[in-house]
Amino acid sequence: MCIIMAALAVGAKAQTSTNPNSETTKSASSQPSAPTSKTGLVHDGTLQGNGTSTAPLGVAFPLNLGGSLSITGDSSVSGNSSVDGSLTTGSGFKANTATGNAIEATGGFGGGPFVNVSGAGIKTTGGDGTPSDLGGAGVEAHGGKGVNGGTGVEAHGGDALDPTRFIGGKGVVAFGGINSGTGVEAFGGNNTVGFEGGVGLRAQGGNSTGFKGGDGGVVAGGQAAGGDGGTGLNVEGGSADGPGHITGAGIVVRPGTAFNGAFSGPAGQFAGDVNADGNLFVGGNVTIRGNLAKGGGSFKIDHPLDPENKYLSHSFVESPDMMNIYNGTTTTDAKGNATVILPDWFEALNQDFRYQLTVIGTFAQAMVAEEIKGNRFAVKTSAPNVKISWQVTGIRHDAYANMHRIAIEERKPEAERGLYLHPDAFNQPETKSIEAANAPRPTGRMNTATEHAGQGSQQ
Repeated sequence: MCIIMAALAVGAKAQTSTNPNSETTKSASSQPSAPTSKTGLVHDGTLQGNGTSTAPLGVAFPLNLGGSLSITGDSSVSGNSSVDGSLTTGSGFKANTATGNAIEATGGFGGGPFVNVSGAGIKTTGGDGTPSDLGGAGVEAHGGKGVNGGTGVEAHGGDALDPTRFIGGKGVVAFGGINSGTGVEAFGGNNTVGFEGGVGLRAQGGNSTGFKGGDGGVVAGGQAAGGDGGTGLNVEGGSADGPGHITGAGIVVRPGTAFNGAFSGPAGQFAGDVNADGNLFVGGNVTIRGNLAKGGGSFKIDHPLDPENKYLSHSFVESPDMMNIYNGTTTTDAKGNATVILPDWFEALNQDFRYQLTVIGTFAQAMVAEEIKGNRFAVKTSAPNVKISWQVTGIRHDAYANMHRIAIEERKPEAERGLYLHPDAFNQPETKSIEAANAPRPTGRMNTATEHAGQGSQQ
């Protein structure tokens, strides 16, 4: 070791005493040293230092390394380039390979202040920009070309070795920068052969051998101090162009597949109020556990006499009460008496009965001889063997009806005064509608996506 250090000292002394203007010196300082082997280092005169923390190794770029490179401990790499006279930040590290992975990284074992947390395989931070410039991307990835294009980024969360205490690691964690930076922005690849564009973002929950599979996606709107909260998920279907084509659906939801006697869950489940600003088409049955409030209603069917070309509609029968209507016919006997038998649940469901009797086919008088009691009532006619059409109405008094009586008249709440359920009926603009006032405010995110939609062709 003493001999090596002495040789280095002699070399350093000889270099400092050499005339810097001599050809020998220029050649030694400006020409790269020839590598002694395939794994040698090609460098110029800026190679200096011994690689310690007090004397770091400074290397000029480009750095050409042959063979394999092994680094133990921390390393820092930075680079810059000049383009057309303006200084721009270049790649700190750039790697490519003919086969295999260009970069393969494994995080370190847990230790330090967070004993149970291991190091990240790769951690990147985008370059800072000036107040008038954009900051650099933390990660920018483009899948490779091929018969099927390669994935830009593929991430797998780490396995949990103790499933009773911990869960597996997240595949990707992304946070937008301060002042409304987007956490994740993804665009499907363009299709140049006229079939179908790529998926912008695909997520699948993890499988489980026990309790429950992982959620495909969990989305929560951001909080605002003193303002409106952000929308949890803002979705807009793609545009369409040309006759006969249709725009893409904003969202398509299907329940999972049930196997081995399992029950199929709902395609969608909402735990709060739902606003539908537009027409709602339901291809199956509708069940409502609460009350239904509407401006009007009808049935609409294919016209029985011309089903291919016409519809037939009838309006609902409305009442200020929770009224039920029952009707039928009966014929009195030789003494002009008849008894109408009602269902055994009739009085349990109804109260406050009203009656109508109409004589059919003859002139006679008809009357309700005995009102409803024991789920039946009696009628009598002035002549024998008279056919009678009868109608009875009742007001519901079951448990649900007693708890949820419909308010016939009510004042609008303060937030809805001056607004209308149907502003067009009063020659008012749509901005005066209650739905427009309660609708979520646009965030502008869709405009951002539209602006970037054409960028795929430039990538």
